[in-house]
Amino acid sequence: MEPVLEELRTFLSQEEELLRDYAIDVAESFDSCLYMSNQKDYLAQKGRVNAIKDAIQLVEDIENH
Repeated sequence: MEPVLEELRTFLSQEEELLRDYAIDVAESFDSCLYMSNQKDYLAQKGRVNAIKDAIQLVEDIENH
């Protein structure tokens, strides 16, 4: 299962970098319409990051049993 964990951790790292980019976009929004759009993207990406973290935890739990 170690190769799977490696791939998931690499994917997580990439997705967290994208999440940071979205956070910057939200912070730099200059009007409410752009802010809402950027916030929507950020929250969707945050959900993806959390799902990947959950997948890693699940694989680790399976590996330890």
